[in-house]
Amino acid sequence: MYATRRRILGTMVVMFAAPRLAGCTGRESPKMTSTDSIELPGLTVRLSVERAEDGATLTYSAKATGQQTVFLLDGIHDMIGPDRVFPMRGAPWVTVSGGRVVASARFHGPPPGTFVNTLNYPFPTRIGAGETAQRKFAIPLPAVSVTPYQIFRRPPQPEIRALPLFFELGYFLGRPGVEQMARTVNTSEGPRPSFDALSEEGQMIARLGPLGEIPVVVNATEG
Repeated sequence: MYATRRRILGTMVVMFAAPRLAGCTGRESPKMTSTDSIELPGLTVRLSVERAEDGATLTYSAKATGQQTVFLLDGIHDMIGPDRVFPMRGAPWVTVSGGRVVASARFHGPPPGTFVNTLNYPFPTRIGAGETAQRKFAIPLPAVSVTPYQIFRRPPQPEIRALPLFFELGYFLGRPGVEQMARTVNTSEGPRPSFDALSEEGQMIARLGPLGEIPVVVNATEG
């Protein structure tokens, strides 16, 4: 439920500090930047997306504006490594459907009809009342779909389309006794809390966008 929505969706050209070589022209390649923000009960999120030819960078800040602790579900990760350490992702999950691409840092359940031994729960970032957390994700372009349970690859002859980009940040509000339910796990970013009672329906989601268009491989194959 959204209390107030303030969108600052703009696009500006920012030049690289060092020029790229384009033949012998020495022309600089532009970066396009879009911004958006949202105010939700207990949480404000501000996001910027910088797009270049080979990638997009999402940078956001999230502030707990109420009296409750907020747990951001942006500690997304891959499968545990042989050293019993979870490698944290520097790229968001990406899904393509309905003519748009959604980058996300949130809990995803397995696709319908898919059975897994272990669910992939994000390891939350905790922010106390009045505190702010920042994080950055990078998306190689053209983007390819990837979720905790499905990885897609570019075919030999990819079909690439420009689709509007959206971002979803999952979170939940702290309540008495919630933090006692967490167990500590080792990650590549150090110890993080883990909650094994999350569900897609139980999480709250901050949705931002559209944030301009990015190239996406729409005929990627699972594998």
